[in-house]
Amino acid sequence: MKYFTCALDKIHIGIMAQKTEKIIQSARTMSTVFETQTIENKEVEFFVSLPLLFMTADTATPHTIVLKSCLMPSRDLNVKLFLLTPRIENEVEIPEDSIQQLPGALLDLHGYSKGIYFNNQTMTFILNIETILEKLP
Repeated sequence: MKYFTCALDKIHIGIMAQKTEKIIQSARTMSTVFETQTIENKEVEFFVSLPLLFMTADTATPHTIVLKSCLMPSRDLNVKLFLLTPRIENEVEIPEDSIQQLPGALLDLHGYSKGIYFNNQTMTFILNIETILEKLP
């Protein structure tokens, strides 16, 4: 499966390429993890700052990953989710069977990760988009 990866301090974050529409340039910075913008009555954009989510000091977001629109049936809303990340560094193939589950204690602390992938000296957390969608305001 193809993933986009970006570095946040000493860890890498992997985002499933299938979950995205495109990567666009952005100079947007945020002071909170979530920001919401209403476009029309039933369309909402959620911006999620990954540097703030993972508590890194640098919140500059020179690139944005635009996720596919989704319908939130409980609220009857069309939602577009923007993940604000540092610069995307790699587009890599990661076999699903090489993604290791995190220990239960870590999952409780950081449910934003589906698992972890080790490659040489690099550790990549695979982001769980579904969890982020559940935590939207």
